[in-house]
Parts: sequence; C-alpha cells; structure tokens
Amino acid sequence: MVQGPAIPVPLDNDPEDTFRRLDGHARMTPNVIPLTPLYQRYRALRSADQAERLRYARDVLANPAWLAEEFVTTVLRFGEYDNADQHFYGKRDAHKFGRHLEATKDLVVRLQALPSLTPVDAGDRQIGGTGHPDVIDVPAPDLAFEYVDRELLLQRTESPAKWENGAINRGGIRPDILLADLETRTPIVAELKLPGDMDPCFALVQALAGAAHLATSAQYERMRNHLKRGKFPALSAPPRLDVFTLFVGRTEGSNQPDFLRAAQTLPPQLLAHDGLARSIRRIAGISVALGPRDQITAEVLFAWERTDDHRRLNRSARPFDQGAQQQRPVPYGVTIRP
Repeated sequence: MVQGPAIPVPLDNDPEDTFRRLDGHARMTPNVIPLTPLYQRYRALRSADQAERLRYARDVLANPAWLAEEFVTTVLRFGEYDNADQHFYGKRDAHKFGRHLEATKDLVVRLQALPSLTPVDAGDRQIGGTGHPDVIDVPAPDLAFEYVDRELLLQRTESPAKWENGAINRGGIRPDILLADLETRTPIVAELKLPGDMDPCFALVQALAGAAHLATSAQYERMRNHLKRGKFPALSAPPRLDVFTLFVGRTEGSNQPDFLRAAQTLPPQLLAHDGLARSIRRIAGISVALGPRDQITAEVLFAWERTDDHRRLNRSARPFDQGAQQQRPVPYGVTIRP
C-alpha cells in the first residue's frame, strides 16, 4: 500500500541544515548510484493500483510538505553523485511520428522540427489562488520553449555500476521530454500525460522526480556537456529548473477529477516551500494538441512561478490579470477567473 512518506531525514525549510544532517552518508563514488526518496516514491506509485494512488494523492494534497521534503532530500542525496562526463543515453534509432498524438514519439518528433513553441491561455485557465505573495501566475507568452531531447536516462552509468544497496544498475528515472525556456534557457523537465496513461498526479510526481535528479551542479554540467541543443548557460550556483505536465486530451474515469484536482492544486503549495523553490522556478500544466496542417498547439491550464520579488514586471511587459493578483490572501486551490 502506498502511504504517506516515511521521510529519511526530518526536514524543515533549511536545506543547508539538512545537508549538515545528511553529511553522515558516505559520498557516492562514480559507480555507486544513490537511492533517493523520490525515486523510491516513483517506483512505489508506478506499481500501485489506482485506489492506492488516489489515497496518496489525497494524503499529499492535505500534507504537501511531504512531497516537498522528499524533493529536497532527493536533490541533496543525488548531489553527492557525479557522472557529468557520461551521456544520458547510447545509440538510438530514429523515430517516425504517427497521425495522432498517441505516444511520446508522436509529440517529440514534431517538437524537434519546430524552432520554438509559444503557448496561449486556455479558456478555462486557472488563475491566482496561490495564497503566497511570492508565488505568481506566469503569462502564457513567457512560457515559450524549445525542444531539447527526450527520455534521458538520469542514472545511466557505465558498467560496472550498482545502486548503493548493491543491486545492479537497472531502471531509474526517465523523464519524457527535456525543453528549454526560450529566453532564459532554463531547463524544463516535462512529463507527457496521454489518454490511458496513469493519473495526472502521478505525472506531476514523475516530473518532480526527474527535476530533483537534474537540479544538481553535476547534472547541470552533464546537460551542458552532452545536450548541446539546450544551449544551457554556465552557472555559478546550483540550477533552478522548471517543471511542465503536458496534457494530451482527457482521461475518463470516476476518480480522474480528484487526480486532476491534486495535480492542479499542489504546484503553488510546493512552490511556497522554500527548500523546493531553491531548485524549482516554475510549475505549469499545458494542454497540447494537433491543430490545422498537423501543427502543435499549446494552451496553458495553469502556470506558477516562485519569485522573491513578486512585484516585478513580467518579461512580456504586459499586465497579467492584475485584479486577480491583488486578491490576497486566498486559500490554496481556489480558482479565480476575471
């Protein structure tokens, strides 16, 4: 049964203090891969049935700090590991896309051919309701992105390699898509939610797990070394990443509204957590579809950013629903529309 997490180390909102407490762990050698809380959470949810995943979604919605603290611990634990000289994958076969968006390849091959993609607001976009002055809505034009790569094997390590518990190196986290912010070149870890896939709350956890394992200095250098299309700039501090869930159509089912509610309500709560926000800048949900002449369209369902200066002007130089932005405080998860 998937239960509320047993967090390996008691955490607060001070990652530096957490690091001191985690320093008792042996430093990872290049061939010993750390087992992290979010990797274990991902594996547990992947093998759970829908009823168990629904219990988890409801529990973590009531206690978002559980997920945020697992994220912080994962970043710190994987930060001990350095395989920056090793690529994320070996030789690959070329993909061809189908007529419809039915598999990851059907989207990524189309995205790969585009110079960039700029979303627009969905008619039912969720606005405001963050309850935190430094968690703000992101205007759709500021979410423009470019395709970088797909299905990165984050724990890929040349043999002989093993997990820290002695198991041979198999599995690991594999994000669906890596994108880059069009202006800042911030890496974007994107999880694709296709009809018939597991629930959108699980997709959010998958994307966060991928981001947690990439939000270290060593993994950022690994991206810079091997993913040249990303054009990721050199940094003097650990990176902050973005997280997207890309929705294709809707999955029917009596429990889907509860899963979707968790996936839409958790992001601003997570960004309000100081530790997680040190590694994550934005969390967004974007609906993607095939438009006329086989073109990809993108509509923003929700998008929040954690900034320490929430009064700054957005890069698009236009006001964004100022009325909603001024309505504070508002309970988490409340939808406000103009």
